[in-house]
Amino acid sequence: MTVRIFLVDNEPAVPKLVTIYLKSLLDDFEIMTSNSGENAVERILLLIRGGYHEKIPDITILDLKMPGMGGLEAATKLSLMGLENIYIFTAYLSPDLIEEARKAGAKGIMKKSEGFKEVAQKIADIARSIHKG
Repeated sequence: MTVRIFLVDNEPAVPKLVTIYLKSLLDDFEIMTSNSGENAVERILLLIRGGYHEKIPDITILDLKMPGMGGLEAATKLSLMGLENIYIFTAYLSPDLIEEARKAGAKGIMKKSEGFKEVAQKIADIARSIHKG
């Protein structure tokens, strides 16, 4: 079963690097990318309104700090649209962020400081757990 992953980050290299590592970890996946929170919300809204529910991402990774709508605001909106398995991707971890992310509908936080290989491994682990049960 194809795993649909949505990577939202205003740095174009981030989705490219994560995708490179995912190719060695997952056999069947699709990557959607966006460079802003606003665009991410708009794209999901278009999928829902168009009846393309099979294209809704299984996992969404949102950069915390983006120009305009940041990851927490986007997570709140996407969560209200029914998306699950939302994670905040950040280099700026603070004690309050975990609680803020949870309130926004995110399941957790992925730290950029762990490196893209480790982040890709976490995404692959989440994908496997989703499709197991």
